[in-house]
Amino acid sequence: MLNKKISIIGNGNVGRRLRELLEKNKYDVTIGVRNENKTKDLRVKNIEDAIKESNIIILAIPFKVVEESLKKFEKLLEDKVIIDATNPLNDDWSPLELKNGISAGEYIASLFPKSKIVKSFQMIFADIMSEDKLNYNNEKATVFISTDDIEAGNIVKEIADSIGMSGVLTGTLKASRYTEAMAHLNIQLAVSQGKGTNSGFIYFAR
Repeated sequence: MLNKKISIIGNGNVGRRLRELLEKNKYDVTIGVRNENKTKDLRVKNIEDAIKESNIIILAIPFKVVEESLKKFEKLLEDKVIIDATNPLNDDWSPLELKNGISAGEYIASLFPKSKIVKSFQMIFADIMSEDKLNYNNEKATVFISTDDIEAGNIVKEIADSIGMSGVLTGTLKASRYTEAMAHLNIQLAVSQGKGTNSGFIYFAR
């Protein structure tokens, strides 16, 4: 049976929308932030306590602050599933190129070598993270799942499918180089080409 307890690190647009979707589908969600005193929401805790709450952690914070926010909790994150929903971006939303062409997912895996890193959800705009927008022409928005841990990948697929998305396993974590590039394309279409963020990808295979 799927563990229904999930902690989300970050309370921005993506974190809040994921929380809404998860809670509507009976997940027990805790939000982790750096300063929990800014809210009266009892489900919002400091990052350390949020990590302790669950064995499944979703990163919904900017990629640039992952290391400074979480590296000190490396021991606490051991053996946990870390779902990396970040995109490596510059301040102008252009792609941030990482050393040796690795993905943000691979970089995060290097920070937490004893955790189970899964790259997923980074291609889905917050604007379509709602039950009424994830479906287009009777097809569900695709969320790609890249990981070196098959069991963790299946857990994330089950989560994605249960909240109205279509989870697709892409193979190893290295494949996140390609899915992160697709996220950059999504941003390019939305921002530079004026397509907007009420959009996403649908993958099918006959």
